[in-house]
Amino acid sequence: MIDSGAIKSLIAEQMACELGLDIKPLMQGDLTVMFSADGNPLPTIGKTRINFDFAGLNVVCDVNVVRQRNHAIILGCDILRSTGAVIDLSGQTVTFKDDADSIFQTALYSADTAARPAYARAACTVSIQPFSEAIVKVDVPQACNGRLEQIANVSVPRFATARSLSKCQNGRTYCHILNYQPKNVTV
Repeated sequence: MIDSGAIKSLIAEQMACELGLDIKPLMQGDLTVMFSADGNPLPTIGKTRINFDFAGLNVVCDVNVVRQRNHAIILGCDILRSTGAVIDLSGQTVTFKDDADSIFQTALYSADTAARPAYARAACTVSIQPFSEAIVKVDVPQACNGRLEQIANVSVPRFATARSLSKCQNGRTYCHILNYQPKNVTV
């Protein structure tokens, strides 16, 4: 969950354990208790380091580990600020930047899965060479019905896709992706 009102990013202890993350003890000066938006105390039991992938931008961040949490992970202002995140509520996107000012954008949607947009997603991680095209196997939702096209509301797309009518079998099809950037693009 993205929470622009949270000063620090958090992970629930249970999620940290499920991910096999190493929980380090708090150091002198670290916050031992934080407070949730409703004013309830959140005892901090340690810190851990997480490797996030924000739409292809890999970022390693330290996050506080708490015992109880409604959400497994909360991305707070510390991570949002360090990644230059811009949240576009009307466009339903979050845009991140790296040190070279490369743009990484992902969809923003509610926890209601019925309200999520229908996107094709790469069936596996693929790296596309600069100024080249690849045919990528993608997973598609049932609502797709074989029609694929580029998302119109992406302000700065990382790559281009061909509009197509594609035969879908078992929730999979293929998509033409053009990397028009002078560096590799990972999808």
